[in-house]
Amino acid sequence: MIGRLHPKRIVLGLCLIGAILYIVSHMKGASPPPAGRPHDIVQRNEPPPTKKAHNEEQVLQPAPPPAKPKPPPPPPPKSRPPYHPHLTPPKDYRAEECRVEHKRLMKEKLPTTSVIFCFCNEPTKSLYHSMHSVIERSPPELLHEIVLVDDGSDAPHIGKPLEDYVATLPVPVKIVRQGARTGLMRARVAGARAATGDTLTFLDSHISCSIGWLEPMMYRIKQDRRHVVMPKIDGADRDFNYKPGGIELVGFNTGLVDHGIPLQKKDHFQGMTQIDPQPSPAMAGGLFSVHREYFFEVGAFDEKMAHWGGENIEIGFRVWQCGGTIELIPCSRVAHVFGGMGAGCGWPGPPPGSINKWRAIDVWVEPEYRAYFERFLARPSQGIGDISEMLKLKETLKCKSFKWFLDNVYPECWINQLQSRKHEGLLRNLGSSMCYNPGNFRARRQDGGKMEACASNRPFRGNTQYLWLTSKDEILINPPFGSDDIDQCLDSYDSPGAKASMYGCHGYGGKQKWVYEEDTKMLKHGDNCFVHAGGAVAEVAVCDPENLQHQWEWISLS
Repeated sequence: MIGRLHPKRIVLGLCLIGAILYIVSHMKGASPPPAGRPHDIVQRNEPPPTKKAHNEEQVLQPAPPPAKPKPPPPPPPKSRPPYHPHLTPPKDYRAEECRVEHKRLMKEKLPTTSVIFCFCNEPTKSLYHSMHSVIERSPPELLHEIVLVDDGSDAPHIGKPLEDYVATLPVPVKIVRQGARTGLMRARVAGARAATGDTLTFLDSHISCSIGWLEPMMYRIKQDRRHVVMPKIDGADRDFNYKPGGIELVGFNTGLVDHGIPLQKKDHFQGMTQIDPQPSPAMAGGLFSVHREYFFEVGAFDEKMAHWGGENIEIGFRVWQCGGTIELIPCSRVAHVFGGMGAGCGWPGPPPGSINKWRAIDVWVEPEYRAYFERFLARPSQGIGDISEMLKLKETLKCKSFKWFLDNVYPECWINQLQSRKHEGLLRNLGSSMCYNPGNFRARRQDGGKMEACASNRPFRGNTQYLWLTSKDEILINPPFGSDDIDQCLDSYDSPGAKASMYGCHGYGGKQKWVYEEDTKMLKHGDNCFVHAGGAVAEVAVCDPENLQHQWEWISLS
């Protein structure tokens, strides 16, 4: 028999039952976090924790640390005033296939570029025109920024006025102040280090871009980051009136100066159009685009070169010999004010051009080929400085030889012509003992040259009696004083009475083919011969093997 329960016992029993239920409910739920840690929070961008089945053992996991607070959003960019075009677009001189290709490229996703201008005291007129032509004739999505490298200017307009002006432009502009005159190579590398675009586009500060100039170069770099590309360089006067024609493919002459060349025979192919890139042994130097990372991988510029000169040939050797290419993009056109705007800063001390050139030669040209440069280009008496870093780069990149460069990149180079020559020296007539002098091609007289006393006791340099008979039976003429261009050949009709003139060597024979017969000593031109006709006259005539004035020999300098 159950008696009546005391009220206190009822209350105590109820509390006990409640405590048991509380403990049971918490054993089935989540465990509280360890002391000092917040409760777990499931974030929206993460999946919720997986629930275990009721019969699975529950494993307690420590809660993850709290999420870091998100940084505050960056302040909105400073508003720029509306931009209105400053320039009138130039006439479009591109080939029709380039215009069609441009429409296709406008739909491509192309790399961005940082356009770098290096200058010292460049006038406002040309510097501002150059920037505006880039802005107005480049797709905004490709023009990442403009980088201005002030290489020691002291003109007031390059200071605060320039900073104020670029703040009004619709693209980001960085100004790099070198603080002193450092030279073109170091200034360009400083600009490249400041740049953040996918590619670097170096331009002179007195240029005018044409329509569609940028996309073809960016497309070629997109195809292979080892392509270093350059536009076709047109001309412009100091009022920036656009003039088509200027610099295209570039080689180098005996003074290691950039020199225009035609497309080499090895690079011709059937169906070639203006869209196709054209390989170039070197570049003019002032205008080109390159992938930013590749630029530094291949060594940027030799920063121990001073001022300017030779760097454009050196980078040609380096890029080609170390696995890259240099190419002309014919659909890309930029006009350049040749000779600049008549302003600048000069250079403290003697011109360092020959030092720069010999740095390039001693790094990239093997001794057996250096002798060809030594005949034309004197070594600097003060030396060329330390080149160990460049030699180490050459070894690290496992670069190819200069012979490979001549055989595969520049087979029509004058060095190959001199190396494979059949004869060289003065061309002396056996009948008169006088020598033939084709003259100074810089004078442009084209008077047939003349017979004169042999100048065998004169120095080689500038002696225009000195000739080479090449393996292609061309007569190559020694450059006169004031020129380093060894690209002129003796040229004449082969009819009797024709006089010789000088014309750029083309390698196709015809009017430039002269066959020297070792047995008869005659210099055949077509079916006729080159002869001393008397007095100072040399001309083409019907061959007479018995006439000594139809016979020649090659003699050396004393």
